[in-house]
Amino acid sequence: MQELLIAQKPFLASYNSSDVNRKLSSGEYLFAHAWSGQAMQARNGLGDEFSGNPDIGFVIPKEGGMIWMDNMVVLKESPNAYTVHVFMNYLLDPSVAALNTEYIGYLTPNKDAIPLLDPTIGALYAEGFSPDAEVMKRLEWAIRNESTAVFSDVWTAVKGE
Repeated sequence: MQELLIAQKPFLASYNSSDVNRKLSSGEYLFAHAWSGQAMQARNGLGDEFSGNPDIGFVIPKEGGMIWMDNMVVLKESPNAYTVHVFMNYLLDPSVAALNTEYIGYLTPNKDAIPLLDPTIGALYAEGFSPDAEVMKRLEWAIRNESTAVFSDVWTAVKGE
């Protein structure tokens, strides 16, 4: 696998997860491995930062892919734990969660926010930007343990070439 990945590197623009949304939106990248939120940003733009590209789509291969998830946490030792909880509760309010999703493009796990989303976002969800139940069956969590350390080793070698 490592040799194949190294052999294909000259045909890639880059390994990039920091601004793939902008490069897709501008047309500099024709396709990319991207999270659904990055693809949604490329499609819709991101506020005043950059405009979107209506030609952007999002597809999960029939073979499957990775489940992705963002988290909010508060450190046990945080001196401002109460304030953090207040802020988290604010973000979890369905109307705020819907606005956040519409702006940032990442999926909302807040089921009460989904009906509040702009219909254009709902249409993009139906178009494939949000995995439905059938697609979810093809997704898997990344497991990090001793037997999967080879992936980190291969990635390090490929990036170093």
